[in-house]
Amino acid sequence: MPLFYHLGGDALEHDLWAGEISRGNWLGNERFYVAPLYPYFLGLLYTLFGHDLLLVRFVQIALGATSCVFLALAGNALFSWGVGLFAGFLLALYPITIFFEGLIQKSVLEIFFLALLLFLLGRTLLNPKKRTWVFIGLVTALLALTRENAFILPWIFAVWIFVRFRTAPLKQRVAWCGALLIGLGIVLLPVGLRNLAVGGEFHMGSTQFGPIFFLSNNKDADGIYTPFRLARGNAEFERRDTAELAEKALGRKLTPKEVSEYWTRRTLADIKEDPGRWARLLIRKWCLVWNAAEISDTEDFYTYQKWSMFLRGMGFFNFGVIAPLGIFGIYVTWPQRRQLWILYLMELGFSVGLTLYLVSSRYRLPLVPCLILFAAAGVIEGFQGLRKKRFLTVAIGCLIALVAAIAIHQNIVPRDRFRATGAYNLGVALIEQNKFKEATGYLEEARRLNPDDVSIVNNLGSVLARQGKFSEAIAAFTQAIRLRPDHVGAHYNLGLAFMETQQLEESAAQLAEAVRLDPNYNRAHYWLGIVLTKLGKPEEAAPHLEIARNAGLPPPKDRNKEGFQSTAGP
Repeated sequence: MPLFYHLGGDALEHDLWAGEISRGNWLGNERFYVAPLYPYFLGLLYTLFGHDLLLVRFVQIALGATSCVFLALAGNALFSWGVGLFAGFLLALYPITIFFEGLIQKSVLEIFFLALLLFLLGRTLLNPKKRTWVFIGLVTALLALTRENAFILPWIFAVWIFVRFRTAPLKQRVAWCGALLIGLGIVLLPVGLRNLAVGGEFHMGSTQFGPIFFLSNNKDADGIYTPFRLARGNAEFERRDTAELAEKALGRKLTPKEVSEYWTRRTLADIKEDPGRWARLLIRKWCLVWNAAEISDTEDFYTYQKWSMFLRGMGFFNFGVIAPLGIFGIYVTWPQRRQLWILYLMELGFSVGLTLYLVSSRYRLPLVPCLILFAAAGVIEGFQGLRKKRFLTVAIGCLIALVAAIAIHQNIVPRDRFRATGAYNLGVALIEQNKFKEATGYLEEARRLNPDDVSIVNNLGSVLARQGKFSEAIAAFTQAIRLRPDHVGAHYNLGLAFMETQQLEESAAQLAEAVRLDPNYNRAHYWLGIVLTKLGKPEEAAPHLEIARNAGLPPPKDRNKEGFQSTAGP
């Protein structure tokens, strides 16, 4: 499919960062903005084997298969061999994890480290040793450098040590906590020192908390990712935009820590202004966390199903099945709660963390391993309960699962929104590959599914213009401006389309509006100067052409291919 080798969004940023690492820039030049482990994982593979995205996917598939083994071993330690084998089998067939293993995304590392972590936690039930707790600390730190809400886990583990093993001597439990801390420090301390060396601030993670906290909880948030600026939805744009907006608001240059603190303060101010709104938002996000829909960002599971018979055929086996089965399993295994409550705390911690954050399919993935363990335990315990004639227990568990399933399958966010995003990003990828006819089909499908998305409409106009269909392009750009009057790219593109159809007055008006909205838009200055020259207004054209010349802007060789600007994928 078009996105297999043409990366977009976070995948593109991971790939570019990994390329820098493979070329020798292992330390980097600034503090980590996002969790760094996955780009370093890619950078290591690129260093050893070259830039081969197919090989990366094979390595990720191997890690995914290994995750099934670790989950089976965890199920054996926490429940029984039957539960473990069934849990490994369920994870092996779970289509969402298979989908993510094929993407250039960090989700595969999350599942791998979580399955390994569950296996190690199961080992502590049988024979708790300091060495095991060091390994738990190591794996937890690696998970936290992949998905930062895992920083809550050390606190949960510390509580578990003191409560679950309360019969052990206090000195022994303190030693286990110390071993956990050593494991964490082995991984996280070098990260903190590295951030101090390149950024002047000691921090054992990234500087993304404030911006993401704002996106997740500001007065206009709905729980799903929306970029700070239109069509700038990847980490590189986000880092620049958050810094620029914060510095503009405060009127001075800011360090990454100060940028994060600024957005944290903005968010807390919004919460304080209307706590009722924030409470409603948290309820909505909690419902999104526990909803059957797979909320996409750049790459959409429902769109990928078109290319995969397996994903289509197994589409029924989704979060809407795993979650109710897991809840059923929690109920029927309640008598074993004294050794299982660590799993309850982990699920609750991830769920609460996600509710305070943004909700998407890949952010929710850490909930899956524990849910699969409980789902497997529920099925096996349920059949055993029927054989032992514990009909009331099974019936109550089934009723609870049914109520949960009804709640989980509520249509909170229509799936057409995700399918539109998937089709849109496919269209953008095809535009970059100069496959304009195929791109038009996907962008028209995206507009049908989400007619009010200005980026979709603008890109559809762009690809129509590149095929010389200027009347259709003008209609699309005009619609985009109606949807978003301040969309600079739409005004610019409409100005070029009018120029191509010799409607020079209209062209000058649109290009002038683009320049007014963004005075630094050098390409708009260039074409405005050209149009004004054609209109016999050289005095008005000269300042715009001078700006373009000073920017070193060469004229495009072919306006249809290089002039019309497409909006990058979200």
